[in-house]
Amino acid sequence: MKILLTAGININQNNACSINFLRTANSFSYLSNDEIIIFTAEKNSKLFSILKKNNIIKKSGYFNKKLPNSINFLINIPKILNIVRKEHIDIVYIRYNLMSFFLVFFIRFFSNTFIVTEHHGWVEDELKSNKKSKLVSFLFKKLQILDVKMAHLARVVVDGIKEKFVNNGIRQEKIVVFQNGTDIASFEDKKNFKKIKSDYYKIGFIGNLAAWQGVHIALMAMPIILKHRKDIKLIIIGDGPEKKNLEQLSHSLNLKNNVDFCGEVSFQDVPLVLSDFDIAIAPFTSERNKKIGLSPIKIRDYAASGLAIISSDIKGISDYDWLIKVQPDDPEALAKNILHLVENEPLRKSLQEKSKNYAFEHFDVKIIGAAIMAEITKIKNKQLSGK
Repeated sequence: MKILLTAGININQNNACSINFLRTANSFSYLSNDEIIIFTAEKNSKLFSILKKNNIIKKSGYFNKKLPNSINFLINIPKILNIVRKEHIDIVYIRYNLMSFFLVFFIRFFSNTFIVTEHHGWVEDELKSNKKSKLVSFLFKKLQILDVKMAHLARVVVDGIKEKFVNNGIRQEKIVVFQNGTDIASFEDKKNFKKIKSDYYKIGFIGNLAAWQGVHIALMAMPIILKHRKDIKLIIIGDGPEKKNLEQLSHSLNLKNNVDFCGEVSFQDVPLVLSDFDIAIAPFTSERNKKIGLSPIKIRDYAASGLAIISSDIKGISDYDWLIKVQPDDPEALAKNILHLVENEPLRKSLQEKSKNYAFEHFDVKIIGAAIMAEITKIKNKQLSGK
């Protein structure tokens, strides 16, 4: 089967959206000897080296870095539609964006291609959290619902998103829940990496420095931690809109000796960087995250790296018994659990083993890709049989 994957993203941005998109392409390429085509507006990206197999073909279109990603996507719809028809694509896999409904609409009416849309959030909640008007939030919510109605199948990454669609009139059987994955092989390659000796226990975070990631909660936990131990350092890997505010907060808390802002790292270096952490944290805030939940890539990468993890207790994470869960937005709870893990080596080692085992059994993109393809095949067979 020939598959086309497309998304309204800037593939030059080294973030979870881009990495997850390319990992999904890899997951399908492992299952098929046919061409896997990926279409992105921008044609050049260092991230393309994530792609593992020669049967993945890259195509691009118009890109203007001054325009929002969704507008670049909208402009490229005629070209994407032409690829679908000219290349005789069997399956189009579309990562949802504000304008993706229009591509779904045109593919549905001008081809017989099977359409899958992938959803990582509920746009109405996200727009409201970004202070958009009720009217704008309502209109894009309707477009997201229509996106799924017009598609043949919707893949969502948490149960909370499925519940939203079902509550808005979408049939349950049309929506499948498969959480995000990671590239297990890239962590296996680094399994013999030796940890750098340090006088500090390193508490690490990696990701986009946005408010909802809760890095400010970790910074507020540090003075509480340092009252008990001085040999703990917070390592912050990443960049983003909150970086300046976080640096100012760190300075106001007098944490310069115990907090390192290391900036963004290339995706190839992530396994090495994570291998140097003693404990990994994901202190997500309740705002934006509590209603539908999360399927964070960082948790998958932390686990694949065999780290002991402390995370906010959020839907999508709450069921995991191989990491420590804390109340969101609570620096004292985070500090208490960091101290507990630092001082309890047997527990730390036990969680390291459990997280890695779980990642290898459940988070490999090959496993997730195979499950998605099984659902696609099942629905296509039902259509062919007329059931």
